[in-house]
Amino acid sequence: MYGGRVTDDFDRRVLNTYLKEFLGDFIFDKNQKFFFSKADFNYIIPTEATSKELIDIEIDKIPLFTNPSVFGLHSNAEIQYFSNSVKELWVNTLLM
Repeated sequence: MYGGRVTDDFDRRVLNTYLKEFLGDFIFDKNQKFFFSKADFNYIIPTEATSKELIDIEIDKIPLFTNPSVFGLHSNAEIQYFSNSVKELWVNTLLM
């Protein structure tokens, strides 16, 4: 796949394989919950509810600061993010 585009049948095969492996029906299994991550918080697919219930029950529970492992990243990614943020803040402060 070039640039995120599916350009031939082989790309389509690879993409379908990834989708079946990582986004299969097992995610919606009612007998056994699928956890996207268990790092500091159990990220799961919420049960059926109205939008107000979802906001009150599920969305407000999600922590504001997440561990990099939730996104499949190494813990050093957080260090790099904070370093880049401080550098950008310092440069913008000097430009003012």
